Amino acid sequence: MLGSEHARRSRRVAPTDEERARGIADPTVLTYHSYANNLVKGVRSAPGRGAGRADAWRRAEVATCRADCAVLGRGELPLDKDGVPVSAATMINQMLQLSDECAEHLVEPQQVIDFCTEQLAAYAAVPEPRRETKTERDILKVQRLLRNRRVYARMAMSYARVKARMQVLDFGDLMRFAARIAEADPAIREGERARFKVVLLDEFQDTSHAQMSLFSSIYGADEARVFRRIR
Repeated sequence: MLGSEHARRSRRVAPTDEERARGIADPTVLTYHSYANNLVKGVRSAPGRGAGRADAWRRAEVATCRADCAVLGRGELPLDKDGVPVSAATMINQMLQLSDECAEHLVEPQQVIDFCTEQLAAYAAVPEPRRETKTERDILKVQRLLRNRRVYARMAMSYARVKARMQVLDFGDLMRFAARIAEADPAIREGERARFKVVLLDEFQDTSHAQMSLFSSIYGADEARVFRRIR
């Protein structure tokens, strides 16, 4: 299982006669997201048409951000370090990044909102100092970032609703749904173990929580064999 960059540089090498005689088949080389896409497509109840329809989920992105920019213009806006509202392009990029991070960590945007709200309430309960210090400036920065992230999480929730209406998935959704499918369906796990006796994970240190959850559900945390390249 390769990362995207390694997959672009990889090539399929046919097994030798000796390997065929030993029963070693031609290996299947996939990126994490390609593997997740195949798994999700094989389940009838899986929501959406997959990340292959990039044009569709981009339309969902635009629809979401147009609606949110209009709504947020009347309420809380994310601010830069100078207290100026960030641009619409920055809002879109930050929202998409947060959406992907939530999916890769199997966390819902509402959990991010709740966490930010709790932290902001804790900061508000601290008495203000008599004069501004570097520590106070750092605290104000953290509060600003928490408010910004709460806004982006609200946007991510709207983005998810638009994708659901349009029946499309982005790449983060693929990993999230694949991990949930593998965890919930014993037949899927048995089928994948029958298809792939051995799974090699390249660049294991970059494996996300959703990716690790997916393969642990299928192969078991104690049974999985991870081969790391020693540099």
